[in-house]
Amino acid sequence: MMSNIHSKFRSIILLSMSCLISMIQLVDAKDTITVYSYYSSPPFSMGANKGGLIQEVVETIDQNAKNLSLDLRIISRPALTEILKTEKNPFIVAFAHPTWFQDKERIKYLWSRPLFSDHNVLISNELKPIDFKGQYSFAFQKVGVPRGYQIYLLDDLVKKGKANRQDVASIPALIKMVAQSKIKMAVIPYPIVRYYVDQLKLNDTIHFSNRPHQTYERHFMLVNGSVELNGDIDDAIRKARNNASLKKILKKYGY
Repeated sequence: MMSNIHSKFRSIILLSMSCLISMIQLVDAKDTITVYSYYSSPPFSMGANKGGLIQEVVETIDQNAKNLSLDLRIISRPALTEILKTEKNPFIVAFAHPTWFQDKERIKYLWSRPLFSDHNVLISNELKPIDFKGQYSFAFQKVGVPRGYQIYLLDDLVKKGKANRQDVASIPALIKMVAQSKIKMAVIPYPIVRYYVDQLKLNDTIHFSNRPHQTYERHFMLVNGSVELNGDIDDAIRKARNNASLKKILKKYGY
């Protein structure tokens, strides 16, 4: 009799522990979302396992996310274009802007709250400096750009046959082309060109236009996701802002 009671008691305890473990696992369970970035150049990405602005921002958003686990992958811009055509599962594109993905009305994709503000800059040779004056500066000119990048104002002129763009795979190579007067001007995200001009010791050779080519806010672009999932992303960004973890990272990289 006592043996049966003990056996039933043990069964109840084991069942209770099993339910408790299942509840803990359910609470701790997070949806893993792939985050793609095509920014493979410093300071955005410093190479495999070496950090960089994107990795640190994604990590702090991940740490502040309640229901999400973010998995960062650095790929090329053409590779991202293919993924946008074929991938059916939810994923995020980091540091994106609606204009670059033909979504000015924000109806093709879901967009997070802004992460931070940034800008592109027009560079030229210091011996023949060019200051950006709007679309006029590109008219009937050949402009160097990082391969695959969408360039505001320039691309419209190219479609109309009123300008040419020269896509260059390597940003350091593009900057050297400007320094060697092999091309008159180039448009590059400011943090990248600032980093490489310093690294290549070309500060006396490269002219930075005083007027930015384009100022914009960077977002997480959610593809194939739900409004609820985008809300989770926004909550994580909001939390990272409130506890200053995002601000600390941006300050480290000169923002």
